[in-house]
Amino acid sequence: MVFELDRFNVGGQVVVPPSADLDFLYHDGINAYEMARYEVAEARFRDALNLFPESATLHNKLGLTLVEQDRHLEAVLAYRRAIALNPDLVEAHYNLGATYEMIKRYDEAEQAYRSALEIDGTNALAHIGLGELYLDGSGSGDCLAQSQNLLC
Repeated sequence: MVFELDRFNVGGQVVVPPSADLDFLYHDGINAYEMARYEVAEARFRDALNLFPESATLHNKLGLTLVEQDRHLEAVLAYRRAIALNPDLVEAHYNLGATYEMIKRYDEAEQAYRSALEIDGTNALAHIGLGELYLDGSGSGDCLAQSQNLLC
């Protein structure tokens, strides 16, 4: 089943996605995203969310499609919803940080990357994101220390 993360974290209760339609919409959305058909992917993920609005994974995927359409503020809302549904979804924290960085909200980007690392201290993308913020002087931390964390 595609929604492993969601199955175990919807309001603290085990939930199994409700239908084969949902699985089809999810996979069709992924395929559309991979083919750079972002409007189609967005539509599929929104349709899937109508069936399973508690899915942090779907909100995260919706955020990715919105970023690709330069709809960053909408993407931020999608990532925040994913995090509200599943605070341990490290990908949503990282994606939120990357999106904040794109719109030059560096303090919030740093906070999101740090949140990702609190969940998974080995997440290379979050380490790289923080390192890039520090390297260009946008973050409040130390680039060398962040690089050492990534390499160790």
